[in-house]
Amino acid sequence: MADDGPCYRARRLPLGVLTTVAVVALIAGLAGALMAIGGSPRADGSEVEPAVATAAADRASAPVRIKVGPQDGVRAMDAPVSVMPSACTDVIEPPYDSRVGDVFWCSDYAALGSGGDRPTVLAGHAGASIDTVFNDLYPRGDAFVGQTVRFETAGAGERAYRVTAVYTPAKADLPYLTQVWGTPGQQLGGRVVLVTCLQTPDGAWGKNYVAVLSPA
Repeated sequence: MADDGPCYRARRLPLGVLTTVAVVALIAGLAGALMAIGGSPRADGSEVEPAVATAAADRASAPVRIKVGPQDGVRAMDAPVSVMPSACTDVIEPPYDSRVGDVFWCSDYAALGSGGDRPTVLAGHAGASIDTVFNDLYPRGDAFVGQTVRFETAGAGERAYRVTAVYTPAKADLPYLTQVWGTPGQQLGGRVVLVTCLQTPDGAWGKNYVAVLSPA
C-alpha cells in the first residue's frame, strides 16, 4: 500500500440508496446534536443521560495498541495504534509521511466492542521497500485464521479477538465485499477488520489482504 495509492475507494451507490443514507444521516445527526445539548426526560420525569456519555465510552474503547504472536516464521506484532488523520468513509489511505509504517484506527467507523452495523477498522501500509508494522500481517496468509489478536484500549482494558476469515480481493472489489462490511442494517457483533496491501513475490500490488476478527 505504500507504493500503490489508497487501500480502497468507496463503492458508488445507486442514487436511491444515497438519498436514503443522506436522510438517515441527517436524522441521526439532528438527534445526536439535540441529545448532546442535554438529556431528554423519561416517563417518570427523570432525565436521560446525554449522548456525550456514549462518545466518552467510544473514546475509552478506542484501540491504542495491537498485539499478535509470531506465526510460521512471521515476527510478532506489538505496535501502537494511532487515529487515522482523515475520514475512511470514501477512501482508506494511511499517511505517507513519517508515520508511513504505523497502524491507524478509522475513528469514523466503530470503536472496539461497540457493536452495531459498522465494524472497527484498522489499516496500515505494507511495502517491500519500507519497514511497516503490517509487513508482518499479510505473510500470515490463510493460516492467520484461528489466531488471537489483542488490543489495548484507551480506557477499557485489553480486548481479545479471534481471526475468523481472511480475504485477498482486488482493491476495486473490496468495497463490495459483504463478507467484510456486511449488508445494510446487518448487526456485525463487534467485528474488527484489518486492512493492508498484499505484496507478492512478483511485485504485484493490486490486491488487499483483509483479516476479519470476532470477539474471542
